[in-house]
Amino acid sequence: MKLRLEKEPIIDNLRNHSAETVEKLRDLLIAGSPARLDPRRKNFYELENCSKVYYIHLSPMNGKVILLAVWDKDDCTKTATEETAAQEIAESLLACCGTC
Repeated sequence: MKLRLEKEPIIDNLRNHSAETVEKLRDLLIAGSPARLDPRRKNFYELENCSKVYYIHLSPMNGKVILLAVWDKDDCTKTATEETAAQEIAESLLACCGTC
């Protein structure tokens, strides 16, 4: 699937990734990029460019993009730390959305 947003997205950078990383993600979202829906979590995606994979949540409520994790595309698997961090953030976000 290809993920493309019609307007410039608002990106929440919860893990304090570099400004360059956030801008690359913004460019990918505007131009359109290959993406995979996370089968375990609704509205969570892995978005790819030639060298990186971005794990994001696309809020159905306000259209915001939440950048949760980034890893090199050449890495076959995420490290345990990245997977745990992404899962904890995703669970916190879902808990918050359920109470807001």
